[in-house]
Amino acid sequence: MDGASTTDKNELLFRHGINFNDLPAWQRRGIGLWWQTYQRPGHDPQRDVDVTATRRRITVDRELPMKDAYRTLVEEMAAARPAVGR
Repeated sequence: MDGASTTDKNELLFRHGINFNDLPAWQRRGIGLWWQTYQRPGHDPQRDVDVTATRRRITVDRELPMKDAYRTLVEEMAAARPAVGR
């Protein structure tokens, strides 16, 4: 498939009964996974005080934007990412 045009790839799928435009966005463009930081209330039993802990969870995006909107998303995420290993 390397070097095949988009038209050739769509035609190959169509010959097998698959219309590329009818596929869900995540199958056409992939999915995005990234860490999301959030605050969670907690309690410190040693000091007997309420605290707020910073936690991370993985965010899944199955509706990635296209073209310039995708570039903007990636640039914003890169700008918000803390420097690691410096």
